[in-house]
Amino acid sequence: MLVANVVSTIPGALIGAFTASLSGVIFAVPLVFVLGRVVQRQLSLLPQPGPRRWISGGADALAFLAFFILSVVLFELAGSALAAGSFVYYWIFKFILVAMAAGTGIFISAVLEECVIARLSRRAHGNVSYYTPVLRANYLTLAIVLLVAALEMLPRRLNAPNFIASWLQSLSAMFGFT
Repeated sequence: MLVANVVSTIPGALIGAFTASLSGVIFAVPLVFVLGRVVQRQLSLLPQPGPRRWISGGADALAFLAFFILSVVLFELAGSALAAGSFVYYWIFKFILVAMAAGTGIFISAVLEECVIARLSRRAHGNVSYYTPVLRANYLTLAIVLLVAALEMLPRRLNAPNFIASWLQSLSAMFGFT
């Protein structure tokens, strides 16, 4: 499992490093496309009862690429909304961005981890799918990390001088009171 976690962390760290600058996005796009192809290939190995999948070939890779581009656009929109002082739009864009990034990150991580675990255990256990326990472990880890981060950040946010004022302003704007 440790090897699988290391293997799945490397692409995420590279994509994060590449997208830190606009010129780095040029390197991130092919990596995201390749990860989409890996996901497509791994999912195609699963037995599928019923009709043929409606998405196949490079469509999975293109979907990952579209999610990546959309997340970059949402990041820029959130930054623009924050610069303009529109906290409601900032938090809406940021929530969608974080949900998309976490969801696709967990999915890609689970596929890469499952691929490594399945290959390492194939000799002893045959061709077995480990998607359910790997996804469960990834979601549990995300929940724990988010809880720890929230517990660490909440006291500082509550003590910030404009936190409550900006929160109330955002809440009132959301309901149309401003």
